[in-house]
Amino acid sequence: MHSVVFGEGLIAAVGDQHKKQRKMLNPVFSTMHLRGMTPTFFTIAKQVSSSLDHIIAFHYLFYHSSRKLYYLKSSLDPQKSTCWDG
Repeated sequence: MHSVVFGEGLIAAVGDQHKKQRKMLNPVFSTMHLRGMTPTFFTIAKQVSSSLDHIIAFHYLFYHSSRKLYYLKSSLDPQKSTCWDG
């Protein structure tokens, strides 16, 4: 069933196939290799963090700007109706 969804990769592998794939990937997850990848992880983490900060700031400003416009419109509606309706 898993191989239908995920294909023949590591997630769906069982038995000898799983052991073979895990053995091939072990060097990639060694301590020495991961130590060398740490600067890359930090660089990517900083980029993601910066992107999220920009997204959050945009949504914060948009939300508060639209709320202010709504309150301004709702406060002007009674005045508009008295001014224009005569």
